[in-house]
Amino acid sequence: MKSFLRRKICNDLVLSLAVLGGMLFWPSCSMFDGIIMDNDNVGSAYYTFTGETIASFLQSNASFSEFSQALDTTGVLDLLSTYGTYTCFAPNNEAMRAYYADSGATSMKEFLAANSSRYKILREMCFYQLIDTKIYTSNDFPEGRMGEKNMMARYIEISFADMLKTGYIMVNSDARILLRDQELHNGVIHVIDRVLVPSNFLLPECVGENPHMKLFTKALYATGVSDRLLYYKDESYKQPKGFLGADGKSTTKTPDERLYGFTALVEPDSIYLKNGIDTTLEALTAYAKSIYDPIYPQYAGIDDPTDPNNSLNRFVAYHLLDCALARDEFVYDVSQQENHPMVDYFTTMAPYNLLEVRRDPDQYSTPAFNTVLDADGNPERYISMLPGSRECLNGFCHPIDGILVYDQDVIDKVLNTRLRIDAYSSCPEMMTKRYRARGRSKEMGDVEMYYPTGYFKNFSYNDDDTKFHNPAIANGSVQYQGGMFYVRGECDFTHYLPPVPTGNWEIRIGTKFRGYGIYQIYVDGMPVGIPLDLGWGKESQYLESAMGFVVDTKVIEDGQEVRPELRRNGLPNDNDKDMRNRGWMKLPDCFNQVGSTKSAREDQKGARRILGRYYFTEGIQHTIRVKLVGENRNGEGYGNTAMYRYFGYDFLEFMPTSQLESEDIY
Repeated sequence: MKSFLRRKICNDLVLSLAVLGGMLFWPSCSMFDGIIMDNDNVGSAYYTFTGETIASFLQSNASFSEFSQALDTTGVLDLLSTYGTYTCFAPNNEAMRAYYADSGATSMKEFLAANSSRYKILREMCFYQLIDTKIYTSNDFPEGRMGEKNMMARYIEISFADMLKTGYIMVNSDARILLRDQELHNGVIHVIDRVLVPSNFLLPECVGENPHMKLFTKALYATGVSDRLLYYKDESYKQPKGFLGADGKSTTKTPDERLYGFTALVEPDSIYLKNGIDTTLEALTAYAKSIYDPIYPQYAGIDDPTDPNNSLNRFVAYHLLDCALARDEFVYDVSQQENHPMVDYFTTMAPYNLLEVRRDPDQYSTPAFNTVLDADGNPERYISMLPGSRECLNGFCHPIDGILVYDQDVIDKVLNTRLRIDAYSSCPEMMTKRYRARGRSKEMGDVEMYYPTGYFKNFSYNDDDTKFHNPAIANGSVQYQGGMFYVRGECDFTHYLPPVPTGNWEIRIGTKFRGYGIYQIYVDGMPVGIPLDLGWGKESQYLESAMGFVVDTKVIEDGQEVRPELRRNGLPNDNDKDMRNRGWMKLPDCFNQVGSTKSAREDQKGARRILGRYYFTEGIQHTIRVKLVGENRNGEGYGNTAMYRYFGYDFLEFMPTSQLESEDIY
């Protein structure tokens, strides 16, 4: 809702400027068939054509003669002559001529041999401009990847970030929408000034073909890290037919494929020059040594750049994630409270290094990386994305405005805090397949699905009857960042934990009470206390007697229900302290029940289980294991385990033990 309102404000503002400015916009406009085409600013004239199809509209307007010919030549035009639900991004003639030139051609004629490679490229280009499953007007545009794939099975990305400054909605970071929302009998057309070109590059090629990223490209290949980015699809994966669903009767689907994906955060050459690093590999090597040798003195003598512990190799690998993320998909704010930033943490491809990602509520989709806060908790220093993100076959390359490193400041000032890590974001496979997606649809993440043995690299199933399941989001759901796992069947799994910095940490799991069953939890192979009974959520009195859970008292001020003073100050109250003594904490007060203003903290079906305090050492793979060991005390769910019994796995928390006394409720 917030993003929709921001978009509406942008649309209304641009429309108002056009009206108030009068002739201000008109000199740069052209007309065809009575339609105003604004060549320099967003077209604000909406027009609905009755009875006309996308095909007939393109054929009847001279401004699209080149695109229309391409569609006709490749046989795509016939599709657009029939009834359907098409969204067409239509490049004008100038855009098509620029496309010919970029392809090494001078005109359409050089593409027309039906058996030529250029003919195939031309046909793919035509399909790339079309979505055939949904009509997207500009009011339906998300900020980021669109929910439905185009006819090349790729996602198109929308950006409103520069709209107030430039007057344009951007498509795939390159094309400007000159005229939008031309509604026709079988869909809608948005006129664009550049052809949307499908990329079949893998990520190293995607980075390398950017003329502004030459130095990083040199380092990427010199270290051999490029070889780790050459994977796209796991050909050994065979989709299971399905599993028995949560109702104990129907079959629930499984992922159709297992994809490898990658994300590169790359400084353009200008950023290196700005920081006194000339664009030579020697200069970047020296800079990397100045950062990483003090952090890892034991590896300072490694000069082989292909060694993962070499400083240049670490520098390059810290810029890379092993999941494919569009700029709006690093965090997911389905129910985040407005005054709280979204924060998550990703394991980079450098050994045992974490990256912080933060997005403040007033931002569209642009995340900040490794934010240092001032004494008042406001962002003081961070790295942000620049325009110009590019998608390729197996990932994304995002330009950034500062040099990204894992140094002592990151360890002490960024990661020395409560680390709350979503269960989904710790699974590269979930993120690459968009199962924690902003633009959800029936074909994307908002469907229930089971994930078979071996699907997740960071989870192992110790019993083949373990069934990881993602429930659909619905109003009333209480799920951090919009998703959690329900682990059904003979639940027994091990989670290979993200690499938190060396130190003393208190570990917690965000879980549910209405999953039933009794579970033993282990940290690094050692059992944590007695087995955990999760059947308490059936009756509220069970929660109060077993763990001390009491919903915060409400008071009325000026006729309005408000929270008590301690709650408004973000401090724990006596009930919080009582629950901690029993090994529990309420859910954090930074996100709400989906579709509601009710805080997750008020939810009586979930809480954080404190596992204990542990000393973690960098370089050691730490684990959490959860094992079903029995039915809950009143036997509910017994004999119908598919329906009732599951372990809810929402998120992990790591809290520095030195900060426990000052921890807030957020």
